[in-house]
Amino acid sequence: MSKAVASERDMKQPRALLDAPDLPWLSRVPLVEDLRQICLPGEAVDPAGLMNIAAKYFFAFVHPGAQSNPVPPAEVAELLALFSRCRSLNEPGDDIDTMNLLRRLAPALTLPGDPGVAGRVLGLLLEQELPPGKRFLGLDLHAGSGLLGLGQFIAARRQGLAEVEVWGLEEDGVAARRAGALLRALGAGNVVHGSPSEAASYDMVGGRVVALITAAAGPDPCGALCDERFFGAYAALFRSCAASLGNAAFFPEGLIVYSRETNASLILSRENGFQRPAEFEGAVLYPQAWVVAGDVVPLHRMRTARKCPDLDAAG
Repeated sequence: MSKAVASERDMKQPRALLDAPDLPWLSRVPLVEDLRQICLPGEAVDPAGLMNIAAKYFFAFVHPGAQSNPVPPAEVAELLALFSRCRSLNEPGDDIDTMNLLRRLAPALTLPGDPGVAGRVLGLLLEQELPPGKRFLGLDLHAGSGLLGLGQFIAARRQGLAEVEVWGLEEDGVAARRAGALLRALGAGNVVHGSPSEAASYDMVGGRVVALITAAAGPDPCGALCDERFFGAYAALFRSCAASLGNAAFFPEGLIVYSRETNASLILSRENGFQRPAEFEGAVLYPQAWVVAGDVVPLHRMRTARKCPDLDAAG
C-alpha cells in the first residue's frame, strides 16, 4: 500500500482508534470472573492480571453494568485513549458526550485510567501485611473511583477472611455514587459522599477495629500534597478513630516528600500522624516515594516516563 493511500485511510479512521494503545494483555473475561479468581487464597498474581482488573474496572466505572459482560478490548483501548487526552480540546469525530463525561470523572479515574500504574499499585497493596483477626474493616480516604477499596477487598479475601467490610470516602458526589454502585455490584464494599477531613465522616467505624487504611497520596510526583485534602484527612482520621487504629495497617505505610523551600526531604507516617513538623508548616511538599512493607518505592518506578514542568523549571 502506498503512503498516500495509507495516509488517506488513516484520515478516515476515528481519531480515538488511531490513538488507541495496543492492549495484548487484556482478556475478554468479565471483571466479575477476574475478581472471583484473584480473591482465591494462594491464587498466583501477575502484573498482567492486575492490569486487567484496573482496565476493566475503569471501563465499568464509565459504563455501569460492564463488569458482568465479556470485555471488548478495542472499546477499552479506545476509551483509555480518549481519557488520556480528555482534558484537552476534542478532535474532529470525538463523541462529545463521552469526552465530557471523562472530563467530569477525570480526577476519580486518574489511577485506573493508567492500568500500568494501577497494576503496580494493586500489586504493592496485595503485599501489605494485614493485622490478625477474623473480621476486616477497611477505610479508603479520597476514594475516587474506589479502586483501592477493591484492592483492600481482594487483599482481605486472599488472606482467607470471610467477613470483609470496606468503606470509601469521596468528596465528589458524582464519583462517590458511581464508585459506590460499582463496588456494591461487585460485592466488594461501598463508597459514600463525604469529606475525609471531617470527623463526622467516620461515624460508620462506630468504635470497631480498623484493619487497613488506604489513601490515594500520589503516585503523581507532580502533585503537591494539599493541606486540607491530605493533612486534614489524616488529622480527622486520628482524631475520630484513635481507639480503632491500634493495629491498623496503612497503605502506603509512609510517604517520603520533598520541600523546595527547605531543600530537604522528610517522612510522613503513622508515627507522626502523617503530619509535617512545625518547621515545614506552609511548605509545599512533593511526594518522592512510598514506603510499603518496609521498602522504599520511588515514584518513578510506578509511572511511565513523564516530565514535571514545575519541578523541572526549579531544577
